[in-house]
Amino acid sequence: MPIRDRPANPNHPSNFCAKCLELDLEKAFDNSANRVNDWQSWSQLDIKIANVGTYYRQPSVQSCHLCRLLCDSRLTTIAGLGRPKDAQDTDELRAFSVAEHNPWVNAEFDYTETRRLLEGDDARYLVVVPSGYGTDYIETRLLKERGEKQGFLIFRRRGSPSPDVFAPRIVESNFDVSLGKTWLQFCLDHHKRLCSPAAHKIQGLWLIHCHSLVVKLAPPEAKYVALSYVWGKDSTEGNFTEPDPEYSLGHMPPRTDLPVVIQDAMAVTTDMGFNYLWIDKFCIDQKNKKEKDTQISQMDSIYHNAELTIIAASGSDPTYGLSGIGSRHRQPHPTLVIRDIDIVSTLRHPKIAIESSKWSTRGWTLQEAVLSRRRLVFTDDQVYFEFNAMNCQKSLSTPLKRFHVKNNSKFRNVMRAGIFGRGDLHQEYGMFDEANISPTRNLSRFTEIVRRYTARDLTEDSDSLRALYGIFREFEKSRSRIFQIQGIPYLASVPDNALESFLDALMWFHKCRSDKGPNGLNHVAERSFHHSRGLAGPAKLIWQVPVQSENSYSNGLRSHRCR
Repeated sequence: MPIRDRPANPNHPSNFCAKCLELDLEKAFDNSANRVNDWQSWSQLDIKIANVGTYYRQPSVQSCHLCRLLCDSRLTTIAGLGRPKDAQDTDELRAFSVAEHNPWVNAEFDYTETRRLLEGDDARYLVVVPSGYGTDYIETRLLKERGEKQGFLIFRRRGSPSPDVFAPRIVESNFDVSLGKTWLQFCLDHHKRLCSPAAHKIQGLWLIHCHSLVVKLAPPEAKYVALSYVWGKDSTEGNFTEPDPEYSLGHMPPRTDLPVVIQDAMAVTTDMGFNYLWIDKFCIDQKNKKEKDTQISQMDSIYHNAELTIIAASGSDPTYGLSGIGSRHRQPHPTLVIRDIDIVSTLRHPKIAIESSKWSTRGWTLQEAVLSRRRLVFTDDQVYFEFNAMNCQKSLSTPLKRFHVKNNSKFRNVMRAGIFGRGDLHQEYGMFDEANISPTRNLSRFTEIVRRYTARDLTEDSDSLRALYGIFREFEKSRSRIFQIQGIPYLASVPDNALESFLDALMWFHKCRSDKGPNGLNHVAERSFHHSRGLAGPAKLIWQVPVQSENSYSNGLRSHRCR
């Protein structure tokens, strides 16, 4: 449910400082107050509640719950300049519309469609901004980015109807299994083309039976869940070069001896209605090099065929477990009641939590997420569900059918693209249906995935290309037929442009590290390779001529001479 009526105790005046008790939050519900029109003539909600001076620069009263929330909400940059406010400036507490600043629906794509989708939504949020803060495009963008990074403090009168679209939802300390099943069932019922498995056959697939703890060859038509997690400092993550002497395929340690993350993943698997779980460490024969190589070469099919991939995007090793499962409870959701007004944070966007996790620093985990059809991500904040055709988060109640196309087969193109390999640097929205993505846009997706990959860590340098094999194979099999030579991509589906696209893709360089080399200059340390000394390295990769349009090949070739 969205915001629930909460006990009366949090409303006691002793929980708030005198300054917060003076705030007239009721003023924000006056629809006639302070509405302005932006440059696109879209009426914006912008209500000044109070001049607050510098009071919310830091919590003045540590015990005041609202002080802490408003301090965290404060916008500290001047629009367009990207620098801190001057110390002598003062602040205002303002109320804005979530619909106008939200990061989930693209207001810049199709104003008519966006307004229709968000019609009737009156969710409002509180934010502390510099005095005189405007509502032009740049300043509005800053509010949107702040909400994405920190969450929106949505508030409403207690007992009033929840907003139609952006209703905050309390995240309990434990995983809400019923909500996870609801999301999964919606996908199974409606996303048959985009989220159903392709005909990927897997040779010698072994699975863990979660009830008996037996590792066995996969029964015909077995439906299974996969796990993506961080192995930890003492494990040879991904390269499988050092087998565990006490382990042999077909046997597992007692349940209580397993790492917590694996115990938790088994619990989630059975809670979601499945019996089988695939975990690389236990489902690949660690003592048979030929078999290991075969399984690694099938990673694209293994993760693609999984009905669901559990992603452990919290903690730094397997002992941490999954947040919200077992004894790993989440921190209390930021929420309070003051004078019969509920205030609840939407929490930061899952993208921010995931990208700041240890899981996001590991090389092998990138393809595990990109290759999956359905991902259930556990962060310290909440759970995030991303299918090929839609994405949703626990902390925000959204009307799924309203955001889907008419036949419910996928999200509308005005909706935020998924985190894992769907969007790219040039497009954050849409991208749900690969059939509608041009070959050049898909090539841009490929280069963005590789760019992210090269900034990640690998235990073994020799895995630099192996940890991308699954992604290579997936793009080769796509409608765009993006092939590669030692990681350098080209468009096989556009024969006339294949050579030119390959030459364009050669225009890459590594972003230098901050440390100095022996000559005092910034440098990029190379990794060793079995097959190549090319793309992968310990610094982020930059393509100098990003593919953005059909004409970019010829433009790029004219502006760069190959030597």
